[in-house]
Amino acid sequence: MIKLVLVHKTPVTNGNSD
Repeated sequence: MIKLVLVHKTPVTNGNSD
């Protein structure tokens, strides 16, 4: 749950979702 929120909150910053 926390991981999903983090990725959704900062997808560009993480660059992992994309």
